[in-house]
Amino acid sequence: MPSALGVRTINARQNPELIRPPGALPEKDFLQRCVRCVECIQICIGNALQPSFLQSGIEGIFSPRLVARTGYCEFNCTLCETKCPLPGRAAIYITNMLPRGGSVNGVGMY
Repeated sequence: MPSALGVRTINARQNPELIRPPGALPEKDFLQRCVRCVECIQICIGNALQPSFLQSGIEGIFSPRLVARTGYCEFNCTLCETKCPLPGRAAIYITNMLPRGGSVNGVGMY
């Protein structure tokens, strides 16, 4: 919880192999708002969300990341967004996820 601890961001460059959950805010905003509760990881039906360790630096430990090798992300599934405990869930996720044929963090869904 870097924002609660007052820790500044250490990781200057974003890891190009790190993919956040669908509809996530930009990396800096995502890390500031995510409380690392892992509720989204536990409810993921495709087992695609996994906890990150040092992929996003020290401040990103236990934040959710999408790993396509361990599972898949259903396009119409929004369980990770609905399970997020933050008020209004807009703190981490962009509302209305993606239009049909959209992309997640610059990666096309299909």
